[in-house]
Amino acid sequence: MWTHPAWRFAGSPKLRAYAAWCNAVEGNTTFYATPSRGTVTSWAQQTPPDFRFVLKLPRAVTHETRLTADTTPFFHAMEPLGERAHAFWIQLPGSFGPGDVGELEAFLRRLPTGFRYAVEVRHPAFFRDPRHLSAVLTAADAEWVPFDTTAFFRSPPGSDAERDAWAKKPRMPLRTEALTNHPIVRYLGRDDPAATVAGWQGWVDIVAGWLAEGRSPTVFLHTPDNADAPALARRFHEQVRTRVPDLPALAGLEPLTLF
Repeated sequence: MWTHPAWRFAGSPKLRAYAAWCNAVEGNTTFYATPSRGTVTSWAQQTPPDFRFVLKLPRAVTHETRLTADTTPFFHAMEPLGERAHAFWIQLPGSFGPGDVGELEAFLRRLPTGFRYAVEVRHPAFFRDPRHLSAVLTAADAEWVPFDTTAFFRSPPGSDAERDAWAKKPRMPLRTEALTNHPIVRYLGRDDPAATVAGWQGWVDIVAGWLAEGRSPTVFLHTPDNADAPALARRFHEQVRTRVPDLPALAGLEPLTLF
């Protein structure tokens, strides 16, 4: 997302203002409906050429028809993004298990070439034995997206936002391996910024290592209410820079007020 009641960035429209503060965004809105091509064109016009969109495929494809729906209208709508379409995110339901990997393999083969794809699975059996899924994704040059909720579930919730997330977020085992040169990480912290920062320290080392290997990772940081997420994202970036001094600083406008 690029809008939140707590985020009062300098400038407008909202996406352009967000893009001056962070250089990537998770496109969750595309999960619920495919936007018009005109809307997507406006997204491109509001963001610099190196901005990264990681956009979810519609739930009609991933959840309702379990990878059998026609994706042509979706990709036609996304074309105006060009290189800004960093990856298309295939988030699969928790009921999608190891026995369904054949359907995923066939689906990946049918997808348009020239794009990157990243898959997020939530069935626990994949984490007990990742070999088959890893082989299928590697053959398709697709990434496995980890959703790290381990720091969040380390202690009981202490706020309404944390209690809501406690009921809704998946308890995923920690996975830190990259399959491609463009790994994508999703991390969920706590309402307390100190606890969020403490929980991501392992990722600082991992991301720094990926950069040293010549990979180009994208990291998305969440908290239960997401109010602090943009500032925390920049803080994470600065911590990685302490280990990788050649990593450029995040440029852009300062917000009028963030909190």
